[in-house]
Amino acid sequence: MMQRQQQGSGSFFVAMEKMYLASFLPLLIKTLVVGFAYTLAAGICHADSSLLSDVQVELSADNTRNLKTGDTIAFTMTVTNNGPQTLGYFSITGPEVFTEFYQPGTNWNYCAMLTDTGDSDFGPFWLLVWFPSGLTLDNPVVPGDVRTCHFSLTVAPGLPTQYLFAVGLATYFTDTNSENNTATV
Repeated sequence: MMQRQQQGSGSFFVAMEKMYLASFLPLLIKTLVVGFAYTLAAGICHADSSLLSDVQVELSADNTRNLKTGDTIAFTMTVTNNGPQTLGYFSITGPEVFTEFYQPGTNWNYCAMLTDTGDSDFGPFWLLVWFPSGLTLDNPVVPGDVRTCHFSLTVAPGLPTQYLFAVGLATYFTDTNSENNTATV
């Protein structure tokens, strides 16, 4: 057993311990909050998933023809809250990517989008997960608000000649109009 020698309340060790706790505790709390939000988005546990507004999703891409391995596609995804209520926590996901695109590293998006991984009967995959209101609900989407996400993906050898790239309101959320919850390029 290691023991620290007591040197009074103003000792170097006590000061270091207080400084460590002061810097570590806020980071721990934020990590737990973000982790809980991400767990909800991943569908592992559910809060009330009925959104009392209409979420509209749009998607465009700058390059969709004559693609070859190594080409970069710049996407623009837009989410609009058509009202009537303010939207707190919700997520946009998709698609399940197996070998069609390389999994992004760093500096691939401008909207704090994440990737999540999974496994299926077809093998391992990754997918996009975007939280337009933020991971910690710090930026609610009021009626009429439009949030835009720009991201880029690099074509991998598994991309077929015809491929539909679809994103949409995560399937565990429902809103007031399911007709405009997905978009495809």
